[in-house]
This record gives sequence, structure tokens and C-alpha cells, in this order.
Amino acid sequence: MSVVLVCLFLLTATLYASVGFGGGSTYAAILSLAGIDYRLVPITALIFNITVVLGAAIRHHLANLTPIRRMLPFLIASVPAAYVGGRLPISEIVFTGVLGAALIVSGLNLLARNNEGDGAKTMRPRLAHLSLLIGSGIGFIAGLTGIGGGIFLA
Repeated sequence: MSVVLVCLFLLTATLYASVGFGGGSTYAAILSLAGIDYRLVPITALIFNITVVLGAAIRHHLANLTPIRRMLPFLIASVPAAYVGGRLPISEIVFTGVLGAALIVSGLNLLARNNEGDGAKTMRPRLAHLSLLIGSGIGFIAGLTGIGGGIFLA
């Protein structure tokens, strides 16, 4: 079973990294389907997600694709909120419900999304202050479920 999990994680990391994501949602799904204790799913998925995303973030920064000024408000708000969400003790039923709902809503939103341009490029400065609120909400759910925030931002 562990060899299968390692292979699935490597495949997930490779595929998600190729499109700029970390794969946290897929790690969480794989771990849940494998019957791993639900209390270990968020931290395990988040560790793998952060590892993959860190590499992409460094590459994007070095190529000047993601200005730090745009990312900072999200990071400042999301990191403490993710910590709080990750430390919140919840039951298996609540965890499974929140994880399932987050994945379904995110998936449906991605399917229904209008591809008229990149949201990060079209964000107006007067709306930038919302990034703190958005970042904290995304961070909290990311910490609670172990899914990285990229799926929610997308």
C-alpha cells in the first residue's frame, strides 16, 4: 500500500506542478480513500502541497511572473488563518463534510468559470484591500482541510 501511495503522490506532484498548483486536494483525497486517519490527512496533504508550491513560487518569482506586492496581502492574512484552521479540533464527520464541500464547490466553480482573462492581472487596486479578507478565508479552510489555497484562488 505504501508503494502505491508514493507512486500516486509522485504522479500528483508532477502533474500539479506542471500547471502551477500543489495538489493538496488530490493528496487529501488519496489519503482519505486509502483509509488514513482523518486527523493526519490535513497536515500530510499540506506538507506535500507546500513543498510542491514552494518550488513553483520560487520559479515564478525569479521569472518575475508573480509580483510579491500582489501576493503579500494574501500571505499575511492566510498564513495565520491556516494555522488557526489547522489547530482547530474537529470530528471526522465535520472534516469529511468540509473537505467534500470545498472540493465540490471549487470544482464546480472551475467548471463554470468564465475564461476572459487572468484574475490576478485584472484585479483593480481599489479591490486589493479585499485580498486580506479573501486570504484569511482561504487560509482558514486550507488549514482545516489540508488543501492548499491555490484551488480556492483559481
